[in-house]
Amino acid sequence: MTNVELFVPLLSLISVMLVINRLYHEIRQSDDRLVASFISLLIPAILLMNSSIVPANITYGVMLIIVALFVLIIDLSVNKKTSTNVTGRGRSAILLISIIPLWMWFVNILQNPELPYLLLLGRLLPGIFLLVFTNLVINTRLSWRLPALSFVVGSLFVNITALFAASAWRPCDQFKCGPFGALYIGGYNTENSLAMFSGAAFICSLAALSGYRRFLICLTFLLCLFATESRTSQLATLFGTAAFVMSTLIINKTGWRRKNVWAICFALFSTLSLSLVGLFLIMTSEPTSLSNRGNTWIAGIRALGDAWPVGLGIDRWVFYQSIGIVPPLFPHSEYLILIFGGGIFALALFAFILFKTILAGNIGLLGNALIIGFVIYSLVAGLTEVIWNPLALDGGLVFPAMFLLFLASGPGGATLSKRRERRHAEFSPVTK
Repeated sequence: MTNVELFVPLLSLISVMLVINRLYHEIRQSDDRLVASFISLLIPAILLMNSSIVPANITYGVMLIIVALFVLIIDLSVNKKTSTNVTGRGRSAILLISIIPLWMWFVNILQNPELPYLLLLGRLLPGIFLLVFTNLVINTRLSWRLPALSFVVGSLFVNITALFAASAWRPCDQFKCGPFGALYIGGYNTENSLAMFSGAAFICSLAALSGYRRFLICLTFLLCLFATESRTSQLATLFGTAAFVMSTLIINKTGWRRKNVWAICFALFSTLSLSLVGLFLIMTSEPTSLSNRGNTWIAGIRALGDAWPVGLGIDRWVFYQSIGIVPPLFPHSEYLILIFGGGIFALALFAFILFKTILAGNIGLLGNALIIGFVIYSLVAGLTEVIWNPLALDGGLVFPAMFLLFLASGPGGATLSKRRERRHAEFSPVTK
């Protein structure tokens, strides 16, 4: 084959050693080091759930929830509660993220009453986890750099696990073939997962790092994107990077406030237009469109019937797979999985959350640009991939976790400590 399966993990190992001290610095500068340490471990742990060497099962998810509950209890009972700027409106926006999995769980019960209780309990765990995590985030002062660096470190760690995977490649298929004669999957189960998380980590690296660290780590993730030949993630990375760069130029001139007319128009246009594009794709595609994804979308829309308002529940899709109504694949669209599992209501909530996340700004030039780039990346990647299944305990949980942390860093969210503001005065909020 090639030496890529050795070069990428070694390059990732060098990159981890370069960035880990930056993450440690962020933890030390935090007002609540216990929670900051927990988040810096939690984000990589969620990403590792998609690694091919770690089984993503209910037991692992329960362990994460127990750890989250334990840290929450210790933090709220032992440490003095940190004051934040979270307003009632800010709390409402943050809590909406937990509403999506809870709503889809409720729909799943109503539409599929024959499901076993153990399975229903497993489907409820992601919602419980996000509720606990939300409570933790709301009551803590955090910097946007902490989740960004944690995401980068976690992605690099999964790349390193490719050294221990049974195979870092999968053969080419009729739809695509990588530049090295095969499709690189690294430490993941599929090349699409590797590309999806590498693209998001690339955007985080642009904002949270600088100098030779930024160059080396961005190069690592670009190499992963190139070797996977995952066109959706490559396109999403291009759009997310463009949004990041353009935002830095515009914010530097106009500032970024929640009541800024330009900010509101941009947030509304980007979330609404890309959501409509996602709906347009799943409703109008031909069977052979986008590597036969159209066949899955056509079958899913046909199976959904007139249940668009509330959906049929995630497990109805699984049932339809077992009897051949839909193909033996997952929806391959964030917009289809939300509509099928929770109806238009779930999709509207998702779009509104991303709208609010974009407007979470006023945390500085790079912080605002990172949020915009990350949200645009998520919206584009979701056009042909499921970035988050709200009823599954897997690596997709990292996306709502990042949205939560970004929301808690903007207006109505936590602010930086005085010590950190003095140390990083160059990244203070930009105003007119």
